[in-house]
Amino acid sequence: MNIMEASNKLYEFFLTHDCFVMEENLKDIIKITDDPARDKACLLGALKSLASVECITAVDQGDMTYWFLNRPAEALDQEVTLHGFTAQMLAECINSFCEHIQDPTDLCDAKSIQEKDIRNLLFITNYFIGLADGESQKG
Repeated sequence: MNIMEASNKLYEFFLTHDCFVMEENLKDIIKITDDPARDKACLLGALKSLASVECITAVDQGDMTYWFLNRPAEALDQEVTLHGFTAQMLAECINSFCEHIQDPTDLCDAKSIQEKDIRNLLFITNYFIGLADGESQKG
C-alpha cells in the first residue's frame, strides 16, 4: 500500500465517520495485513497528508491520537482545472452516451464542465463496468 491508496481508504472511511483512531479503526481500513507496522506507518503518513491540506486535525489525548474531520466529508470541495482538450473529450463521451440512450437531458457543454458532468461520467463508467462484469460472469 502507498500513501495515495491509504489516503483514498481514509477518505472513504471519513464519509461515514468523523474520527479515526489507529488502535481502534485500523481493522476498518486494512482487513488483512502481512506487515502491521508498515501499514500503520503508511496510514500515519496518509493521515498527516490529509492534515496538511486541513481536511483533518490530530488531537493527542493521553496515549491516543484522535484524527477528527474539520468539517463533514461531503463539504470537502476540490477545485479541478481542465485543459480544453480534456474538457472536449469529457463532453464527447457524455454526449455520445446521451445520443446512444436517446436522452438529451444531460448533454454536456465542453466550455462549462460542471460537477454533474463528472458525476454523469462516473455513472457511465459504472454502467459499462457493470456490463463487463455481467459478460465476464456469463463467459
